[in-house]
Amino acid sequence: MSVLSETYDGAQARLHFRLPQEFKEIIERAALASGLTVTDFAISSLLQSAHDVLDRLAERQLSDRDRDLF
Repeated sequence: MSVLSETYDGAQARLHFRLPQEFKEIIERAALASGLTVTDFAISSLLQSAHDVLDRLAERQLSDRDRDLF
């Protein structure tokens, strides 16, 4: 079990989605190249993307607020 898997040991929430076979194969190759399980790779990648989106949203909201103050 990897370190990331141990972090989520006992997690009960699930995401289910379908994707083209080609995407699955790319993800599996990337996970292998990263030394991660597909699950750990998917969790890590999805969390990073989610944080990036939320960070950009927060920056934009701050920028809009700052603009409105002037």
